[in-house]
Amino acid sequence: ALASIVGLMIHAVADGIAMGASVASADASLTWIVFAALMIHKAPASFGLCSVLLARRLHRTDIRKAVAIFSLCTPFGAVLTYLILSLFFRVTQIVVAGSDPAAAMMEGVQSIAGTTSSAVSGIYIGAALTFSGGTFLYVVMHAL
Repeated sequence: ALASIVGLMIHAVADGIAMGASVASADASLTWIVFAALMIHKAPASFGLCSVLLARRLHRTDIRKAVAIFSLCTPFGAVLTYLILSLFFRVTQIVVAGSDPAAAMMEGVQSIAGTTSSAVSGIYIGAALTFSGGTFLYVVMHAL
């Protein structure tokens, strides 16, 4: 039972990594796709965890604790991934408006005011999503 619990918790953290990476990206459609995928499969994963724990005849209090910890793993992974990507891998995109000094100065003012766009580089989003996918495969093949 312990291997199943730990495996599903690692799986839930990997869900959070995917969610945090998709939110940190500038692509709203990626965020919605990952969100929908997580919502569709979260109920069966929770049902599976409860089924395994009930089959082991664990006390109801222990089952509630395990499910509570399991349910916190995804938000923990999402927030941690988002913070890491946003704090350390954010790329600010400053567009210089040709050779017009007034336009360039205006871009600088907008940059200081926080109106330029910034997002996490796609390389880091891809790396986080790949890590999350690899973790899924590992847990499915070895831990469960």
